Amino acid sequence: MLNPILMLLNSIIAAILGAIAVMLPPSTATARATTRQTRIQTPSSDVPLVTQRVRQEDDSPLESVSWQLSHSNSNPLNPQLPAIQLEFAPDSVSGSAGCNTYFSDINHGQGQQLQFGAIASTRRACEPSLMDRETQYLQALAGVQKYSFDPNGNLWLAYQTTSGTGTLEFSPIHNAP
Repeated sequence: MLNPILMLLNSIIAAILGAIAVMLPPSTATARATTRQTRIQTPSSDVPLVTQRVRQEDDSPLESVSWQLSHSNSNPLNPQLPAIQLEFAPDSVSGSAGCNTYFSDINHGQGQQLQFGAIASTRRACEPSLMDRETQYLQALAGVQKYSFDPNGNLWLAYQTTSGTGTLEFSPIHNAP
């Protein structure tokens, strides 16, 4: 009698945990190892490298503001769709992917190198086009290798996935006082 009860309890716990978050691991361990050894080959105009920080007084320009995705591979995002946002903490990130919220650990490398750990997100269902955009965004984040800032203070993340290389451009979110 105890065995069926434990099995039922295990099923309920697994369902609850599955509903809370889904892990988005790198596509394969081999691809991840190759990604770490391969340099991103994008034109220099795609990822501006600026030696100055957004604000000189900030110790961590990534954490100084919240960010909203404005362009993906130089294509502007549809302003009619829910915003995609990113917020940095010292060793992690979180945000909204348009439908679901997500979070991940991050590793800062030398200079402007940056890598995301496994990305977890909630599992809310939205319309298919929104879910496709969200999946593409989370896959791009999983492949991020470096960041930079353009002269306007926008954050650029360069990524490489099994589908290719690209950039994500974020604008700072200015909260009204």
